[in-house]
Order: sequence, then structure tokens, then C-alpha cells
Amino acid sequence: MVKSIGCFMAYVHHTVNQISKIYLQNEKRFNYTTPKTFLEYIFLYRKLLVEKNGEHTGRIQRLQSGMGKLAECACQVDALKNQLAIQEVQLAAKNAAADKLIVIVSAESEKVKREKSTASEEEKRVRIIEEDVCMKTKLCEEDLRKAEPALVAAQAALNTLNKNNLTELKSFGSPPKAVVNVCAAVMVLLAKNGKIPRDRSWKAAKLMMVRVDQFLYDLVNYSKDSIHPNIIEVLQEYLKDPEFSPEKVVQKSVAAAGLCAWVINLRRYHQVFLIVGPKQQALQDSQRELQEARECLEYLKCKINELEMKLAEIQAEFEEAVAAKQMCQREADKTAFTIDLAHRLINGLANENIRWKESVQR
Repeated sequence: MVKSIGCFMAYVHHTVNQISKIYLQNEKRFNYTTPKTFLEYIFLYRKLLVEKNGEHTGRIQRLQSGMGKLAECACQVDALKNQLAIQEVQLAAKNAAADKLIVIVSAESEKVKREKSTASEEEKRVRIIEEDVCMKTKLCEEDLRKAEPALVAAQAALNTLNKNNLTELKSFGSPPKAVVNVCAAVMVLLAKNGKIPRDRSWKAAKLMMVRVDQFLYDLVNYSKDSIHPNIIEVLQEYLKDPEFSPEKVVQKSVAAAGLCAWVINLRRYHQVFLIVGPKQQALQDSQRELQEARECLEYLKCKINELEMKLAEIQAEFEEAVAAKQMCQREADKTAFTIDLAHRLINGLANENIRWKESVQR
């Protein structure tokens, strides 16, 4: 190649000499070609050769760099495809986990809804029972207020009794019939379990009062709310006697008059209690039902609270799962988008890549 260049440069120099002669003949002007111009010509050629070689080398480097980047891009696409495959598997797992959690959240929400509905019905029932208890309490209090004067009178009658006048009473040898009847009525009231004693004579009455302190204790602590029906039935025989009156009996014995007033007022209290008793029982039943309903309501509220706490935990877990799923989806979409861009770049420069290879080879 050097020989060819040398021959070409000699040819150019010789040709210029020939043209310079023709130029002289035609234009009558001189154009000189000297060894110096030949050397300048060689220097110019060398300069241009260096420049062109530099340009050519730079172009080759750029082409090789572009080809390298395309090859690197192709390798990255393969790596991204593997990464995308892994991300898709992870995304599928996170989708499955989120779907599973949403089923659980739905079931727990429905459970809480049912329990709240039950609790709401129970609250309504409690309010109804409370109103019923309040009404029954008022009725019982009103009826008991009616019985209170009889109780007060009975207590006042007992207050007239003491050890001395009772001792005096039992010391009677043959008391008036009114006194005997009063003591017999007391014996009837003190009968255990409604078993009325057949012997209600004065002798039996004295035996009843033989221990005065115990007798007074039995009177004071008498169970006024549980008088047996047999007692009331037998007691009625004495109460219908016109002489069975504290005002009349007091003339014969103060103690007997006190016992007479006690018997009469206990009977009056019992008459009121016959009305109040069933109401009190109904009130107690309602109060028991109210207590059970309140306990049931409290249990339901605690259960709802536990379910809501559990639901909140599951919902938080579900939100975390959804957030992780969305993040994974974004990463997968980003990877897929990058792969798509790389494919378009590689496909768009496929022909250029071939041309670059051919250019580099040339």
C-alpha cells in the first residue's frame, strides 16, 4: 500500500508539472512545482491520513461501544425476565394471601354484625325488663305503704309488753274468757308449719308463756310474711268475736290487750300481704330475669369487643398484605415496562447493529 501511495504522489507531482506547462502556454504565466511543494504535499497527506485514521478509529470505538451496549442490554433483558418471573410468582402468592385474608375479614365482619344485632335486641329486652321492674317496684312500695300502719301498730302493741305484765298475765288463775281467747289466738299464730294445737286452754297458754323472755323473743321475731293459711282460717274464729278488741281487753289485762292488738294488726298486715306477696314474687322474678339479661348483655358486649379487636388485627394484616401486593405489582409493572423498552430498543436498532458490525469489519 505504501508503494501505491508513493507512485500516486509521483504521478500527481508529474501531472502538475505538465499542467503548469500548458498553463504557461495558454496564460503566459508561470506555476512552479519545486521539491519543497512536493514535501509540503507529502506533509499534508500525512496530516490528513492521521486525521482520517483518528476519525475512523473514533467511529469504530463508538460503533463497538454501541454494539456492546446492545449486547449488554440483551443480557439485562434476560436477567430482567428472570426477575419478572420471580416477581410474578411472589405477586401470585401475595394475591392469594390477600384473597384469603379478605375472606376471613368478611367472615369476621359478618360475625361482629350478627353479635351486634343480638346485643341490640338484648339491650331492648333489658330496657323492657327495667321498665317492668320499675313499675312493679312502685306498685309493691305503694301496697307496702298500705300495710305499714298495721306493722307499726303491731310493733306498738309489742312495745306495751314487758316481762312484768306478761308475768302478771300468766299468774292469772282463772282469767276472763276474752283474755283466754287472746292467748289462744296467740297460740294459733305461733303454731309451727300451720299445725294448730288442739289444746288452746288457759293451761296451755300458761305453758306457752312459761319462759317470758323466749315468748317475747318469739313475738318480736315473728315471721309475718309467711303465715300459714290454716292459721288465718282458725284465727278468723277469734277475730269475729266482738269482745276481741284491745279497748275491751285492756280493762282486764294490759298485757292481754297488747297481745290482742298484735294479733289484730298482724291479720291486717297479712290481708295486705296477700296482695303484695304475689307482686313481690313477680318483682323478684323480674329482678332475677333483669340480672340474667344484664349479665348476658355484658357477656355479649365483651364478646363483641374481643371480636372487634380480632377484626382490627385481621384488617391491619389485610391492609399490610394489600400494600405488599401493590408494591410487588408496581415492581413487576416497572420490570415489565423496562423489558418492553429494552425490546423496542433492541428491535429498533437490530438493522443498525448489523450495519455497525459490517462497518467495523470493513
